Amino acid sequence: MEQALTVDMPNQTALRSRIKLREAALANGPERNQIYQSHPLIKKEARFPTAPIVEAFQVAEQSVVHYESGICILGNPRSGKSTAIEAIKTQLSRTMPGLIVFVVDATGHATSSESNFWTDFLVAFGRSAGSRSTAAKDRGLVVNMIKGTAQQAGADRILLIIDEAQTWGYQDYVYLRDLSNRMRRWGIAMVTILFGHTELLKLREILLSEGKTDLIGRFFNTPYRFRGLNSQVELLEVLSALDNPEAAEYPQGSGICYSEFFLPDDWKAGWRLAQEIEPSWMAFSKVAKRSGRQPNDLGMNWVMNAIKNAILTKMAIPEEKRPNDYDLWLQAVENSGYEASLVLAPASPAAAS
Repeated sequence: MEQALTVDMPNQTALRSRIKLREAALANGPERNQIYQSHPLIKKEARFPTAPIVEAFQVAEQSVVHYESGICILGNPRSGKSTAIEAIKTQLSRTMPGLIVFVVDATGHATSSESNFWTDFLVAFGRSAGSRSTAAKDRGLVVNMIKGTAQQAGADRILLIIDEAQTWGYQDYVYLRDLSNRMRRWGIAMVTILFGHTELLKLREILLSEGKTDLIGRFFNTPYRFRGLNSQVELLEVLSALDNPEAAEYPQGSGICYSEFFLPDDWKAGWRLAQEIEPSWMAFSKVAKRSGRQPNDLGMNWVMNAIKNAILTKMAIPEEKRPNDYDLWLQAVENSGYEASLVLAPASPAAAS
């Protein structure tokens, strides 16, 4: 009997902690206000797997498994590519715990130079080139950091993810090719995946026309499209995720999903965000139709903005005074930035085959 009590004590302590955390998060007061300010939905830091992110992860995983470079994943601005990179890195650390992943943010420079190229790597590694540095010194520092990290881990491959890859030009990819060659001589395969805007296809076309097959094979061989949400079913998956603490919990360890946190009284009465799939999809369809479009490529930035707008409107207005769900969602979508994005984005972006 004493042994059973000893075993149960940690569970009882964890349960009491969860109850205390739930009470603080759901009851009006300074603690709830503090949690509200740091909430991922408020800070636009919500992270959970969507259908496009799962597809991108599968592409990345297969690339690593088969030591295959030449993958570029392309999408429109604000489609969620950077979030996908974070998700891919996190998930790969679980499925392939020994894998070394480097993420470099490519930046556009007023002038293209080798020093500027290596600076992007040094920034990613949290290092500074120094005022007296040279391109050769920066190159040596980056090469030694990558080589040393791989050799210390006993790894025969690394994954290098380049974000905003469209900002680099031809010569930058020559430097990247040379880096890959150096790694190969030390027995380290550098698997490279580019994430960028569809403008990257223009550089690919130029390289094809000039016969730069080496660079094409290394970095641009297989373009994939990073798409938005394509259907009412996929939007429903997002809404349902926010109703599920296993997919979207905050505070961590509270068992509180996003929907319950923001509208605890509605939640207690049986409301769920997923129940609003019809009016939310109708609102996106209505706004898309104004531009002669269909809601078949919804970027996650606009989706999460609309969800946030809808939830905060519900919070601010007593239930008996709220507009009907369709009008509420239409206003939420109109204020999300989605309509303006339709003017900037092509109707059906697609990667070259």
